[in-house]
Amino acid sequence: MQYDSSIANVGAAIGHPARATILSMLMDGCAHTATELAGAAGLAPSTTTTHLQMLVESNLINVEPQGRHRYYRLLSTEVAELLEQMMVLASQPLPRPKASSEPIGEARSCYDHLAGRMGVAVFDGMVDRGWIELGKTREDVDVTCKGHEALAAFDIDVSDLEKKKRRFAFCCVDWTERRHHMGGALGAALLEQFLKRNWLRRQPGSRTLMMTPSGRRLIKQKFDAELH
Repeated sequence: MQYDSSIANVGAAIGHPARATILSMLMDGCAHTATELAGAAGLAPSTTTTHLQMLVESNLINVEPQGRHRYYRLLSTEVAELLEQMMVLASQPLPRPKASSEPIGEARSCYDHLAGRMGVAVFDGMVDRGWIELGKTREDVDVTCKGHEALAAFDIDVSDLEKKKRRFAFCCVDWTERRHHMGGALGAALLEQFLKRNWLRRQPGSRTLMMTPSGRRLIKQKFDAELH
């Protein structure tokens, strides 16, 4: 069947170790050149180009020419969600994997939203404060009236986010914590505000997000997000 063939093609594209490494690197949500990806992955430029072409043809990434350079990024948030779930399945079934004690386990980007222990803590804090609640599917997330007001004070317009074409908000299983962090447009808006306020800082060439001292204090204060 056509669907069977499509699934097989996507699986084959992701299944090669070099391509899996490239996709993992693109989970930072940024665009990268083939040269940057080759250097970080330890691959020959010619080999990297071949792998990138297959990922483009499999509709997993896209490429945008700009001047002399060609920039690659994940095609969509759906691809990022698929990769995050595959990371969960591929990890050892431990309550708290070793990675969670490392910087990438404390706070990282899951494409365009916050993950790691801080992402889970923010999600739990919003539930505890009555800002969000699980939807009927227990996967989608609904924002309460109290949450609308709290998020508006944080410069996030929930009504505007709900009008976007992408999925609004959902429970995303965290790769290292095996608990939920916030996915979707709301998750992206939260991370955008954390970065804008300098509570978190991106680390070049990495998904790791470093918390500033003021960020650690204010995220705990405003979101009841305690790191354990």
